[in-house]
Amino acid sequence: MNAPAPSILPLVVKSAPTGASPPIWMITFTDLIGLLLAFFVMIYAMSSIDETRFRELTGAVDLDRSPVPGAIEATVQDADNAPQAEIEIGEDLGYLGALLREQVSREPLLARGIVRQDGQRIVLSLPAELLFAPNGAEPTLNGARALFALVGLLRNLPNRIEVEGHADPNPPDAASFASNWELSLSRALTVAVKLEQSGYRFPVIARGHGDSRFDEVTDALAPAAREALARRVDIIVYEEAS
Repeated sequence: MNAPAPSILPLVVKSAPTGASPPIWMITFTDLIGLLLAFFVMIYAMSSIDETRFRELTGAVDLDRSPVPGAIEATVQDADNAPQAEIEIGEDLGYLGALLREQVSREPLLARGIVRQDGQRIVLSLPAELLFAPNGAEPTLNGARALFALVGLLRNLPNRIEVEGHADPNPPDAASFASNWELSLSRALTVAVKLEQSGYRFPVIARGHGDSRFDEVTDALAPAAREALARRVDIIVYEEAS
């Protein structure tokens, strides 16, 4: 007798019931609420300051009077400072002024020159008519000889030398120079170049002032004499070495 065939029943597996997961936006919202709560707590804590405790705290931390433990106090040492430039002094101005006056008086080409001491410098003023033609910046024959004699006096000096040109208020010949400043500067440059070409071994600074210093000429002179004194070239010898 055959045994009945076993019946095949479907196998059903039931999973355990689980709760539904919260939506993603709820996590972000919760973090935001937590941050806002911390912010309001911080604002509330700072809304009132205990002045007594605040003063005690600031008194305990005095950066000007309380040194940091273990710190080394900085001190100024001469060896750590930048070295100061030493100014070398040239020839004594008193001796130099007397020497220039004597030499200028002996030299006929320079006899019209004026030597004066102005503070810590010697100024040798030469009339423009002695060196240049009217409205010109090229030395005349006698002007070149005068400059040669002048260089013989100055080329061995260690002192710093500058040259300044001056003019009278009358405008120069427009065909030669557009202004008194250009005329005075060109004359100063001519004298400076002659000094360097003739053996003075240091650089010479040249400046042109035009008629800007005409008021410095005394008004006690007649107008023609005053203008003639304004037209000049000043060779300035300073106390310090070049």
